[in-house]
Amino acid sequence: MDIRVRYCAQGRRALGIDREILSVEDGAAPAAVLERLAALHGAGVGRMFLDANGRAQPSVLLFVDGEQVSVHSTQALKHNDELEILLPMSGG
Repeated sequence: MDIRVRYCAQGRRALGIDREILSVEDGAAPAAVLERLAALHGAGVGRMFLDANGRAQPSVLLFVDGEQVSVHSTQALKHNDELEILLPMSGG
């Protein structure tokens, strides 16, 4: 199935795009999408989405069709859902 992925802030800058269509397994959970994106876009992007153990970073904010969900949610994504990814801000 295809979902729409939208990147905000640092994600947009790191990837050089603000959105893309991604093919994922039917019923994929948000964490599986982050893992797929890390594999697709390489280690630099992977470190933004995944921790050292390859699990979804708990600080990443995710929204499915505008509703916030946990990175550990088991909510099954549906065809044509939009997953918005907001990475934490840093600096001082």
